[in-house]
Amino acid sequence: MGMAAGDRTAAGSVLYELNPAVKLIIFLSIIQMVGMSGSVLSYSLITIPAIAVQIFARISPVETFYKIKPFITVLIVTFAVNFFFAAGLKSSAVLTYRFFLIIYYSILLSALTDTRALAALLSFPVRGNAGKNLRVVMMVALEFIPIFIDDAKRTVKKITLSPEYSGKAYKVLFRPNEYIKPLMHSLLAHADTVARKVDAGEYTAVPISLPNMYEMLLGACAVAAAVLYALV
Repeated sequence: MGMAAGDRTAAGSVLYELNPAVKLIIFLSIIQMVGMSGSVLSYSLITIPAIAVQIFARISPVETFYKIKPFITVLIVTFAVNFFFAAGLKSSAVLTYRFFLIIYYSILLSALTDTRALAALLSFPVRGNAGKNLRVVMMVALEFIPIFIDDAKRTVKKITLSPEYSGKAYKVLFRPNEYIKPLMHSLLAHADTVARKVDAGEYTAVPISLPNMYEMLLGACAVAAAVLYALV
């Protein structure tokens, strides 16, 4: 599922073609490093590669921002709760930025990995019907949630542009049909689309090939870097 804005897309880049299992190993190694970081220098060392990957893979900054945007409120609340009820400014900033980096790298992983391959990889340990159902659920979530979020944004924008609520957007809170009804219609429509795709076999698994030698070496280097980082 590559992000795109015009001709700028991650699909077709060297990183997109990298074995998804290796990308997942690298991602987990980085998340492990993020969890142990606690200084400005360490966060800088982890943030710079993410920016470099985004530029190299031609992932649109605008699309990345819109992917992060839904989490901004959560980040603000995380900072506020920790600032007022926990360990103060520094610890709150560290925890909030740590959360941000996890979100950022998760977005990069989804942009650089085919949805079907990622779902097949994550459900690989689960066999039989349970594995098949898990794969379908994950693929539906990866495909459906962004679409539903976009529908929610369009509904909110339509309400805010309405003359009736101009300067008094709070009034819509007392009229749930104004936003619940269109979102429910959207939900049912997308659910019907997903059901037809499942019946048509569009959510079948894709084969996960074994990594090449250089890919295995790259994954091993990521694990080694995470181990050394923990020991330093």
